[in-house]
Amino acid sequence: MNRLNRCRALWLALLCIFAPLNVTAQSPNQDEKLARIKSDVAAIGTGIAARAVVKQRNGQKVKGYISVAGNEFFVVSDPKTNAETKLAYADVTEVKRAKSGSTRRNVLLGVGVTAVVLAVIGGVLNN
Repeated sequence: MNRLNRCRALWLALLCIFAPLNVTAQSPNQDEKLARIKSDVAAIGTGIAARAVVKQRNGQKVKGYISVAGNEFFVVSDPKTNAETKLAYADVTEVKRAKSGSTRRNVLLGVGVTAVVLAVIGGVLNN
C-alpha cells in the first residue's frame, strides 16, 4: 500500500510540473494566429473596396467588405443586403481578399483596349 501511495504522489507531482508547461506552450501559437488575422484585416483595409471572405471557427463563411476594424473585432458588411456581421478576431480562422471582377471581363477589356490602340496607330500611320 505504501508503494501505491508513492506512485500516486509521483504522478501527481509530475502532473503539477508539466501541466502548466503545456498550457503556456499553446498560448504563443494562439497569439500568433490572432496577430496574423489582425494583420490580414489591416492589409485589406476598410471601405467599400476592401472586399474580403472570412472563414469562422464554426465553419461559416462571411463575404462582403470590411467596414470597421477595431482592436478586438471587425465588421464585415454585405453590400447587397446591407447586413453587418461583427466578428471577433478570436472567432476567425482565415481572412482572404475577395477576388474583384471576373477574368472574362478583364480579358475582354484588355482585348478592347488593344484593338483601340491598334486602330489609332493604324490611322496615324496611314495619314
